Amino acid sequence: HGHNDHTRGLKFMKERLELSGMEVIAHPSCFDEKVFGEESIGAPYSAADMAGICRYRPCGGPCNISERLVFLGEIPDAVDFETRKAIGRTRIRGKWQDDYVRDDSALVYRGEEGIFIIKGCSHSGICNIVDYAVKVCGESRIVGILGGFHLFDVDNRLEQTIRYLERMGVKTLYPCHCVSLKAKIKMAETLNVSEVGVGMEIMAQDRMC
Repeated sequence: HGHNDHTRGLKFMKERLELSGMEVIAHPSCFDEKVFGEESIGAPYSAADMAGICRYRPCGGPCNISERLVFLGEIPDAVDFETRKAIGRTRIRGKWQDDYVRDDSALVYRGEEGIFIIKGCSHSGICNIVDYAVKVCGESRIVGILGGFHLFDVDNRLEQTIRYLERMGVKTLYPCHCVSLKAKIKMAETLNVSEVGVGMEIMAQDRMC
């Protein structure tokens, strides 16, 4: 999604690398202006800038990046306990509005033993993302989920999330940023939560491939 903690690296890549041959696939709203209060929290470039920098491909729905890798596009709201919350405001087609981060998306790797879901912050809701990934890929076996879960409090939403992921039979969770330690501990009481971090590798024996 288009928050600067996920997109600011583009600026440093542009300064160091030739990007004209690189394809960037993102939700059409990813490079819209975003503010929180008076602070700009959006990407360093607009969609027009991106079109001049690289091979920019806006994609609002699911699209294949490779034979096995799928970009989900915009995630539908399907799970009733995952209510989206606005984070600042965004300007879409010249009009400012509350930003519900509709550009939040995920990748899905389609392996022989099931799907592996790779997420950013899960502003869409982790269960909404899982629900959509299963529908798009036509595959209910979930080998693993890696990324931010955007879960901080030990509350009813976390309890329902745990029950949902348990019902879905997710084999392994790899929670990264946007997950509190308290939430990880609570999830680990029921689910298979594995450590993950920068520099670590998920090997074939962890059933990713």
